[in-house]
Amino acid sequence: MTQLSSAIRTVVFQTECGTYVAQCLDHDICVQAPTEQLLKDRLLTVLLAEGDNLAHIGAAPEEFHKMWESPELRLESLAAA
Repeated sequence: MTQLSSAIRTVVFQTECGTYVAQCLDHDICVQAPTEQLLKDRLLTVLLAEGDNLAHIGAAPEEFHKMWESPELRLESLAAA
């Protein structure tokens, strides 16, 4: 099994309809799920599937970087497994 080699900066938020969204910052990878646990599971599945081949995926749009810097929003950094 591939393991992630470093922490992945990720903005996590909930939409108005209740869907959880995780948007990685350094690589434009985004997943959605109805629960926080399923969200984390889905994100880890995608990241593990990509393995060390993330270099071809560019950074997330600037709006998500601004969300990361905003103290009012809930933010997480998913530590590598």
